[in-house]
Amino acid sequence: MEEITLHEYIWNNTSEVTTELPSFTEYLNHVTVSKFTTHELPTIRNHGSYEDFVTSILNHLVMTRSRNILVSGYRSESHSELPIINSNANFLATYLSHSNWNRIFELVGVQRFLELIINYRGFHENSNGGKVQLFGDVATFGGSAQPTSKFINKYDILFQSRKIKYTNFQVIRQTPKETVKQILSNCSVNVTELSKRFKNIKHMVSKIIQNDKKCRYDILCQKFLGTTGCNYADILENETREDQVVSLVLIIMGHLLPLDAWGGPINKKIIQERIVDFIKLGSGGRLHIDDIVRGIKLQDFTWFGNIIGRATSKQEFHIRQSLLIGYVRWLIDSLVKTILRSFWYITDSSNMESTKLLHFPHFTWNSLFSNWMVSYSKQNLEKVDETNFTGKYDYGKLKLVPKKSSFRVICVPIKRSYASIGQKLSPSEVERELYEFRKYSTNVLHPVRQVLRLKVNEQKKAKPSYATSVYSSTEVVEKIVKFRDRLVTKFGEETPLVYMIKFDMKECYDRINQDALMNNIRDLFSKEDDDSTFYVRDFSQLDEMYKVKRPITSTDTHFHKFDTLSMFQNAKGTRSDKTKTLTVKKREIIQICHEQIYDVKCLIKNQSGNFEWYRRKRGVFQGFCLSSIFCDILYNSMVDDKFGYLWDSSSEFLFVRLADDFLFMSTDAKLYRKVSSTVSGKTLQKYGAFVNNEKTVAINSSMDECVMKFIGLEINAKTLAVKKNMSGILPSVQNIRSFKSLLKYLTTFYFNNLDNTMLEYSTSELGNVLEPFPKMIVFNAINL
Repeated sequence: MEEITLHEYIWNNTSEVTTELPSFTEYLNHVTVSKFTTHELPTIRNHGSYEDFVTSILNHLVMTRSRNILVSGYRSESHSELPIINSNANFLATYLSHSNWNRIFELVGVQRFLELIINYRGFHENSNGGKVQLFGDVATFGGSAQPTSKFINKYDILFQSRKIKYTNFQVIRQTPKETVKQILSNCSVNVTELSKRFKNIKHMVSKIIQNDKKCRYDILCQKFLGTTGCNYADILENETREDQVVSLVLIIMGHLLPLDAWGGPINKKIIQERIVDFIKLGSGGRLHIDDIVRGIKLQDFTWFGNIIGRATSKQEFHIRQSLLIGYVRWLIDSLVKTILRSFWYITDSSNMESTKLLHFPHFTWNSLFSNWMVSYSKQNLEKVDETNFTGKYDYGKLKLVPKKSSFRVICVPIKRSYASIGQKLSPSEVERELYEFRKYSTNVLHPVRQVLRLKVNEQKKAKPSYATSVYSSTEVVEKIVKFRDRLVTKFGEETPLVYMIKFDMKECYDRINQDALMNNIRDLFSKEDDDSTFYVRDFSQLDEMYKVKRPITSTDTHFHKFDTLSMFQNAKGTRSDKTKTLTVKKREIIQICHEQIYDVKCLIKNQSGNFEWYRRKRGVFQGFCLSSIFCDILYNSMVDDKFGYLWDSSSEFLFVRLADDFLFMSTDAKLYRKVSSTVSGKTLQKYGAFVNNEKTVAINSSMDECVMKFIGLEINAKTLAVKKNMSGILPSVQNIRSFKSLLKYLTTFYFNNLDNTMLEYSTSELGNVLEPFPKMIVFNAINL
């Protein structure tokens, strides 16, 4: 149903013509309503006051476990580690007691009022066009995700460590009967119909398994992967090139599948191309099964039939089509994935602008891992007794992402209770463990993170030296433009020499000074006592179809400030109040931060193949919920302490930080030399910040080569024009299945990567603004 104003709803549902106060009419025109659902209306008599009638409506909605936003927060909530406020949490219910709504009730009567509140959605619109939901069922998440069974994903072959002896090795560990059942489980037709073809399929699978037993994987491994030692100095030199990975996988598949298992030479070529497409996918890539089987000639898979030959009926065609999907899915989702897992440790690249995956032979990776982990453990870790485990979900498994001569260490939280680690759990038990982890993360770590972010933002507002951190390259561009504008205002078009220096930190997370970090966190809360309470409340931002677009979290020390209409009276966009409000006290925040800094543990496999527990001696693990905000807190304090002299200067300068990447520029040579001295010295090491001198770059606008490359941006020191380097972030269109989807995807991609700041002529030179477009259009035309 179309959206109308509340004034129109009343006009359409009453025959009485009345003269109303201008303020009441204005209010009606600022509330829009639309029919959303059809719930059975309760029988509620209006024998008492209007307030009693409203209470009866709310009681009915609560008792029927309604999804109406008026009673969100009054329904029973799952147990939380932190208190959840329900009582009086929903400010919207109080609006129904307002005189305006009393008058609406008088105008439309009981039944139409119930119909409005229960089956419609209502939104109050502010002067900026922003809306807040007042009543009606809560919004659901947008998007129409296709069933996961339709896709073959790449992510589940990553980070799979193995120790395999390839002598007498087999890719297929199942019996022919078990393999056939796996193939048929992916088919969408009646099992009885498929069982009639069981014999033919089993015969083909048996031939594949016999070929698997005959295949000399040890010889193939030695020929294609070699057995030479590792290059410890240049880790990336040890990876297997993508074309070699493709060659070995196709050779193995050629050994396993006789020609009729491919469906003849034409189908063999098509399926091999799909296998290559799968191997070249990035970590988040996936292939749709319909795209995989497109173009395959079904009649050439003669052994799919109950009777050998072509399909003679529509029913027979559909059965064979279903068998083709099940069989091809097994080939890629099971067979190809098993081959990849068996021969390579597959990991992401440390280059954040690249989606390329790296393939390391298992014996090479195991040697690299164990050799590097010995030195890493000595510097950063200490063995811990399991009896000392007191925290909750403060443990994980290490994941190493290779760089040129080292690794980026990421600790992936283990989503299980400590007691269940190492135990074989049923699917329902795994799901339960995952649920408990997510609940703890949402109800404990998330509120702590939000409160820390609130305190960091307060610091930024109070002192400019704390406001140097940004969270995107767009913010860096905006700061550069403002800096350039200040120079133009001060010096005119002939700006003086500009000095620039960029630097970053070695092993940012690993070297953080834990004591300095903990002291800085305590300093954030120095003005609060231990019982000071913070409230964390969840809202939703809705799209134009009133589907949830993204969650919004608000944090405050005063609960009454969560009054939705007051909070968003000047906001743009559409908001919906989830009403779930968590409370956390200062002492709880300090305790949880202490656990996440000092007590986080990781599992490492020893030489005997057994896992042992280790704890950090310094630094924090990258990968945990609070790690990034910890880095922010410490580095903000470091900038204020060690670069605070910048803000005592009258010279124009820009100092900006994105994570552990720093950029400084100024027209003051003395100030530049002072910053250079600080960067090259050891004073920052007090915070565990060790400058990577090899990557430190200094230029000025008098040089012939005066372009600074910084976090994917190219900054011209002479003009301060900024260009975004798009060469490494061209989109993959392999998963796009229609022209409409392609157009939407590319539009979103370009808006995200060529945001308004980069497209403004004031940001850069016209040539720089226009440069990326022809390259990207040609790239996508080729890939289509």
